[in-house]
Amino acid sequence: SRPCLYFVSGQCANGGECGFCHVPHPRREAHLDKKYREILRGMPPGRASALLLPLVWEKMLEVRATDAARAIFHELAGLCGDGAPGRRLPSAMSRGERALLGTLRPLRLRSLLTAAQRCVLHQSPAAVAAADELLAKLRGVPSSP
Repeated sequence: SRPCLYFVSGQCANGGECGFCHVPHPRREAHLDKKYREILRGMPPGRASALLLPLVWEKMLEVRATDAARAIFHELAGLCGDGAPGRRLPSAMSRGERALLGTLRPLRLRSLLTAAQRCVLHQSPAAVAAADELLAKLRGVPSSP
C-alpha cells in the first residue's frame, strides 16, 4: 500500500488501524511535472539553456563523465550559444525561475538532458543530435545521486 505521510513525521494518530504503510519507502525519482515543463517550453531558448546547461555540467562532473562525453557537451553548449562549462547560473532570476531551478537540481543527469531535449533543444536538429549522442555516451556512466 501507499506510505503514510503522517507516520514519517511522527504524527499518525491511527497507529495499527492506519490504512497506509508505516514501513520506510525509498523516495521516488524526481521528475518535472507539467507545470515546470510548460514554464521551460515558454522560456526563450537562451534563458532556458542558461538554467539547464550549468546544471547538466555540474552533474557530469559529479558522475565523472568521460572526456568524449565532455566534448559532446561542449559542442551542445556551443550550439545553444550559452551555458559554457563552469559558468554560473544567472544571478537575476524571477520567482518562477527560482522555483524551476529548485525542481531541476535534484533531477538525475539523464532526466535533465531529456528535459532540455524536449523543452528547449527541439528547435535545433543539431542540438537534438548532440543531446542524443551525449545520452548514448552517458549510458555506461552511473547516474548521479
